Amino acid sequence: MVFLNIGNTKLKVTLTEQECARYGIDTAKSEFTRSEIKEVMRDILTLCEDSCGFCVTSEKILVQLYPMPGGECEIFVTKLTGL
Repeated sequence: MVFLNIGNTKLKVTLTEQECARYGIDTAKSEFTRSEIKEVMRDILTLCEDSCGFCVTSEKILVQLYPMPGGECEIFVTKLTGL
């Protein structure tokens, strides 16, 4: 898992094919339900806070998940509070 801070309000997370499988992210799907992503994002955001300092507390966030051809995915997290 690779974390990349894009400013103070945006984070890019890249997951390998194996990490997607571990988190139950099926990159062949075109849509994900809120409950499917919510659990995954809790775990990922906890790891990211420890790794790169990107912290989400009470902010509303926008999560965009983009599947990649090799089974990997990119997830963009944007803090919406204060925009």
